[in-house]
Amino acid sequence: MDKLYQSYVLTDDKEPFRFELKEITVKSISENGTIETKYPCFYGVMKCTNHINGSGEIKTDKEYSSGHSYAYYSISYEKCMEYLANKRQELFQKYQKMSEEVSTFYKKIMESEIKNHVNNATVKKYSLWMEGYSATGQSSTAEFLGVFDGVSFNDACDNWSKTIKQPEYYKPGTDEHRPSYWACKIFDNEIDARKSFG
Repeated sequence: MDKLYQSYVLTDDKEPFRFELKEITVKSISENGTIETKYPCFYGVMKCTNHINGSGEIKTDKEYSSGHSYAYYSISYEKCMEYLANKRQELFQKYQKMSEEVSTFYKKIMESEIKNHVNNATVKKYSLWMEGYSATGQSSTAEFLGVFDGVSFNDACDNWSKTIKQPEYYKPGTDEHRPSYWACKIFDNEIDARKSFG
């Protein structure tokens, strides 16, 4: 065994999420199985080591976390890839549940007593979601655009288009076609928006 891999995950809301796999340079392996790495490996807040397994502080095939960062070390490339896939799915389900809770909370507010006053007005509020895409080597899942006012769903989408930097790529909705941006359809709920690309 002369290879060691690290799976690294960052889920800080203030930065782009990261799911990375890299090979760790192995310096030596002792008789008791301790792996000495060329560079330090992190395993906690202000904690790092050059020794894994054996007498080392880090053990392979075990998760280590520090705040919004997660690390997993293994001599198996496949296990590291599996860890990243499972972690990504775990986080997706976590934030999906949070989104559903927000949607439920929003629905309860709209169904409360004040709804009667809102419905007396012509203008309503619409939660807008844009479906994802997969083209030319790039892809994205559904995106929440925000809540916008409008006398109709199409009108709310038109009002959203006034806030974007490239309104020329927005196509207004009609009775036959949904509004779209860069050919991605816009919906008034998350479930329908995620049907195509998650």
